[in-house]
Amino acid sequence: MNEELKKIREETESACRVQRKREEQRQSDLKTFWAKEEKLLPEKLAMSKEIFQWGSDLLASEDYQYIQVVALFLPRNGLQVFGGGWGDCDDGGYGCYSSLALCDNGTFHYSKSAKWAPLGEFSIPDPETMAKSLVHRYISEIHEVAGKGVGHTVTRIIERNRWHIRKGIERAQEVEG
Repeated sequence: MNEELKKIREETESACRVQRKREEQRQSDLKTFWAKEEKLLPEKLAMSKEIFQWGSDLLASEDYQYIQVVALFLPRNGLQVFGGGWGDCDDGGYGCYSSLALCDNGTFHYSKSAKWAPLGEFSIPDPETMAKSLVHRYISEIHEVAGKGVGHTVTRIIERNRWHIRKGIERAQEVEG
């Protein structure tokens, strides 16, 4: 066999071995990660129940209802109440983000993207689904925001959607006037 070809073959085989080891390690890490998530399920469920209660309190608040009325240009799949890295797996790294929206019926809507590309979304109708669908880190972050209360959340929604709310108020004034 040609020496040059033999050298290329050995390098290729070596690179393949390294790649296989990396993939085996990644699979092992994922297995460990999901085993840990399974053990944390009771804690995730307790936090999810509190998050759903916060969502109910938020929907019942007068300020939130006002935002819903004047924010005519906002997406109708709910108002974003949380955003961060990915919540249904590892955080995805640079350029990866997700959002959690509270819908008018008290459920949540999760969506994730990488840079400008939407990668998936799903509804979260109850605390059990939240606990099973989202990772502990993400639920903990939402729980921390929920712990700051409805007033804090309403303020963040207003800050994030100030332009849309202003346009909604202007449109309402045009209709009245």
